[in-house]
Amino acid sequence: MTNTNTLDTDASVEQTIRLALAGSDYVRLTASSTKEAENLAFIKKKLKEKGFSTPLIADIHYNPKAAEIAARTVEKIRINPGNFHDRNLEVKKIYSDKDYVEELEKIQEKLLPLIKVCKQYGTAIRIGTNHGSLSHRVVGRYGDTPKGMVYSTLEFLKMFEDENFKNIVISLKSSNTLVMIEAYRLLAQQMIQNNRIYPLHLGVTEAGNYDEGRIKSAFGIGTLLADGIGDTIRVSLSEPPENEIPVAKKIIKYISEIANEKQNTENTFPNYSPYEFIKRNTSTVLHSGSQKQPSVVLNEVNNINFIEKNYSFNKDSEIWNKTENSPEYLFRKNSEFLTDNYIIESENNFFQFIDTDKVIEYDCWEKLKSANNLILIISGKNIHKSRLFINKLIAEKVNLPVILKISTGFKDKDQALVETSIKAGFLLADGLINGIWIDSDDDIELTHKTALNILQASRQRFSTTEYIICPTCGRTQFDIQKVSDVIKEYTNHLKGIKIAVIGCIVNGIGEMADADYGYVGMGNGKISLYKGKTLVRKGIEEDKALNELIALINESGDWK
Repeated sequence: MTNTNTLDTDASVEQTIRLALAGSDYVRLTASSTKEAENLAFIKKKLKEKGFSTPLIADIHYNPKAAEIAARTVEKIRINPGNFHDRNLEVKKIYSDKDYVEELEKIQEKLLPLIKVCKQYGTAIRIGTNHGSLSHRVVGRYGDTPKGMVYSTLEFLKMFEDENFKNIVISLKSSNTLVMIEAYRLLAQQMIQNNRIYPLHLGVTEAGNYDEGRIKSAFGIGTLLADGIGDTIRVSLSEPPENEIPVAKKIIKYISEIANEKQNTENTFPNYSPYEFIKRNTSTVLHSGSQKQPSVVLNEVNNINFIEKNYSFNKDSEIWNKTENSPEYLFRKNSEFLTDNYIIESENNFFQFIDTDKVIEYDCWEKLKSANNLILIISGKNIHKSRLFINKLIAEKVNLPVILKISTGFKDKDQALVETSIKAGFLLADGLINGIWIDSDDDIELTHKTALNILQASRQRFSTTEYIICPTCGRTQFDIQKVSDVIKEYTNHLKGIKIAVIGCIVNGIGEMADADYGYVGMGNGKISLYKGKTLVRKGIEEDKALNELIALINESGDWK
């Protein structure tokens, strides 16, 4: 998506060309006003003059008229069910059945002219539902939940189908990876059950920037793609838009490499629900188990002390070290565990390596049932077999904690971030594992930070402040990346606190999702501050906004 002012034709054309050359198959531009919608025609004309025919998408909020104008020019219109028409409507906390139906009828009236134009011009529509901007009507009935996202989408879908319009793409985005994954899975299930199959556009919205943004995006998008869900993707980074394309390509590259894995695994319904996050119930062994936060394992490095590791492994001596409380060395056991004459040593806590590409062939379940002091370290190239192995543990009522080992290098840093995030996310998203070990001989600090960022993306272990940063668009009137960098510098020690940095008031409260604090642009150099979704300070000069944010956090008792 471009971050230029859509009324600035030359800047929008130049950025669209850069995105096209980087490999973007579509380019989205904001069209929040009728003037912007009208200018899309001039942008498209100039692109064609320069030899570019990349399909354009108009991003619409609150303005059905702008959507109707844009639909005559662009290939696709994106509308948000949560704010398509009701910007100025009075908020109702409780909707009766009658109120609910009447509201849907009003929405359908607003949609009819757009549907007519889209039919005439062959324009597609994306129903772009966002977790953070569900309507009060939907939240009141279904909650601020993946279920609410799905039903909000299905309501709009029915309106289109009633008019025999099916040129539709659907997205259900969230800055919370678990919410996003659950929503898409639930919608896919609903579509299959009702034989209403539409393309799905995937994205983790407000993923942020730098490593964190890449990890969150790969975690959410990659987990769904690995399950066969998704047709188009967008990586949302608070960086120049061109930076998003290489990351998206790396996600696709890795998913393409593992595309045949699922076909080679047993197709069984899971022994857990993929539509809600519930951690697998396990016993507690040392620092690992379902009652503990996920563990981090690091390769042993002399003279470096990291606070947030739970175990380390020394390759030379092949021993484990428990790194909290008093030192305790734990013996490494190899594949002899799977043989008949292997005896479990009940007096020791130890780690057991299991290659999930091979272990399904062995009948080791009874032996695992008899153990109560093991932490299983699983590895394997086939992520579907790893999930199948844990699914089998659940079926056999083996409650031992599991840590996933991922061997990688960081020479291609972004590729490593993408692959480790997908491999871990595929299991973390369902609460199936109790920790990760990124086995790398490269930069130990980067390895350590990557492990913690992946666990934070899973919303299961917070080691720093969580930032929800919008990727910017033509509505943004301040330098998001610069401002967010400064905010991070002063607040990144607030472990577990969620801070949103949002470019404009159009998305404002909604896009902050579940943030504890929000820093939202109003335009003209002014900022509004939110506590949760409550506006507490309005019209602050930008140069004073950081101090005001810190003061607000302090007043609320969250500053440390």
